[in-house]
Amino acid sequence: MVAQLGEIAEGYFANRESFPFFSCRFTVRDGKARGLQEALDRGPTRQVLEGDAVWIVDRDKVRHELKLRDPDAAIKKAGGGFSANLTPTIYLGQGNLALSLDGFLRGGGVYSEKSPAPGVATTPWDIAGAISPDGYNGPAATIQRHLQQNPSTLTFDGPQELNGLTLLRFSADEGPLVFVYLVDPARGYLPIRIWFEDKQGTVLQKGCITKVRECSEGRWFPERCVLLWISGNEADGIHGVREVKLTELDADHPPGEEEFAITVSERVQVHDCTDTPDALTHLEAGTEIDVSQLRDLLTAAEKGHVWGPPFGSTSPNGSAPWSWRAWGLAANVVIVVVAAAFLLIRRLRRAGTPTGP
Repeated sequence: MVAQLGEIAEGYFANRESFPFFSCRFTVRDGKARGLQEALDRGPTRQVLEGDAVWIVDRDKVRHELKLRDPDAAIKKAGGGFSANLTPTIYLGQGNLALSLDGFLRGGGVYSEKSPAPGVATTPWDIAGAISPDGYNGPAATIQRHLQQNPSTLTFDGPQELNGLTLLRFSADEGPLVFVYLVDPARGYLPIRIWFEDKQGTVLQKGCITKVRECSEGRWFPERCVLLWISGNEADGIHGVREVKLTELDADHPPGEEEFAITVSERVQVHDCTDTPDALTHLEAGTEIDVSQLRDLLTAAEKGHVWGPPFGSTSPNGSAPWSWRAWGLAANVVIVVVAAAFLLIRRLRRAGTPTGP
């Protein structure tokens, strides 16, 4: 068993690492569908939200942007606030340094060695989110982790037929859940199916790769995948569904340096992703940032500086940027003054003194 599982892990890693650079675009559709087969055939068919994404990689440099076609339609009332299944995001990183922004929250964080970047989510490789950004529950990482910690928690079930494909099945006991994988040894050991079930065998989430693109030199890149959040009966229940579908891919030419830059479309607040409460900065609309400036952005957040376009400039009137402490002090002064005025007016009214015409 150990030999077969080791071969799966090595095969998956070899295929994944054969893509040190690539540029791709894909669509993301989020919604619901009735039953597994409808989701696999058509993706979400109810309450559909649609977005377009670009994902560019050159070794440790990454840019990922997801834009919604109708952002307003993605926001839902939820209790006292709002929720969104599909969120517009921007991720720009190099190594441990990364800027991650949420379009709905109008903010985000700049990650560093103190707080490592989480990685990119919602891509063809993570099966629309079935695999975590750090790859923790991917097939290779799962095998290696369990072989090192406790090989008895792994089970190799051997070949299994699915839609004319001969796949290899294995599972890993993760405590409250069991991770189950069907990988394709003929196509880079890609996980054609991955699902998570409880100890009673109830499937909670299932990721499916439905189409694979063959690239040069015998490499395999996921082309279409579907993620289901199972609700009720898998065959005919109304499930949450997310579909990722590749539209463009260049895995043969390294992207240019200019590809690793973003422009902030609206004012956003950025934290340094540590426990320091006032380690904040903000970026004005129109600010351009490339990966070479991420360290400067981190420094700005750590010092609480306010920045505007072009990146690193002082405020528009040429004065030195205020710190967030200064803005907080000014806001507190205003609050105190307004409160004092309010109390004074209340006392005057109780005394019957006219307060105005």
